[in-house]
This record gives sequence, C-alpha cells and structure tokens, in this order.
Amino acid sequence: LAVSSAATPVRAQARALLARQPAGAADDLLTVLDAEDRDQWVPVIREEMVRAVELTSAQRCAVVSVVLDGALARPGVSSDLVESLLQVVIEAPPQTYEPLVSAVVAACAGRSEPETQRLRAVIGSAMARFALPQWQRLAASLNAAARAAGQPVTWT
Repeated sequence: LAVSSAATPVRAQARALLARQPAGAADDLLTVLDAEDRDQWVPVIREEMVRAVELTSAQRCAVVSVVLDGALARPGVSSDLVESLLQVVIEAPPQTYEPLVSAVVAACAGRSEPETQRLRAVIGSAMARFALPQWQRLAASLNAAARAAGQPVTWT
C-alpha cells in the first residue's frame, strides 16, 4: 500500500492481508530488530522507512515514534538504535530526507519533559557518532524542521 505504483489487485490483496493483522503490529519492527544482529538494523530500518515515506506525515511520525520509543525502552542499545535510524535518514535521497527529518522532530514532540530530554540526549549521542559534515547536516535539518513545526530549536 505504501508503494503508490503497485497494481490494483496487489493493493487489494495487501489491504485484505493487513485487515487480518493483530492490533499490535506496529511493534513488529522492534521485534524484528531485537532478533537481528546490530549490523542488520540499518537495512531493516531502511526498508521500513521506504514504506513510511509514502504514508501521511502522521503515519510516518508514528513509525518513527516506534523506533524512538524502542530506543528509550532499550537503554543498553538506545544510541545504536537511533544511530541506525539516523544512518537511514542521512543516506536518504532529497525527496525522502526532509519528510524523515520532519518525522523525527514530530516524534519527539508531545512527550513529557524528562522523556523529551532523555530522547534528545540519546539522539545527540547517536548524532555524535557521525562524521562532522553529516552531524552538521543532521543538526541543521533537525533545527530547520523544528523551527517550521514551531518547536524548540535545540538540535546542536
């Protein structure tokens, strides 16, 4: 369904299959990531983000929120998980990059202050793992998306 060019019968079959899925299917991404070695997280997340970019901004935000919630729930690997997400974002082509950056910013909004601070710390730690040009691009993009969304511009 996320691939707009899919043939009508394929889309109909996908809708029927999704209608049979249990309600907690959003956490399936985390279940898959938990079962994979860390070196496989980027390809798994990349596949999910390829689909997410075709969704509405609210749905895309929900997908990114699952990853960020998973990072917060996994303190031992939180920075690794967010680094994998940001690796996918930084590698995305321009038409995909901006919607994903906006989804990261939106997924951080509306949380409690302690959770927001913790999430920003984890994202900051993951960003610090990138080379300086990539870090600068991510920081500038996150700040621009935050500014556009009326959120604090604190991505440094």
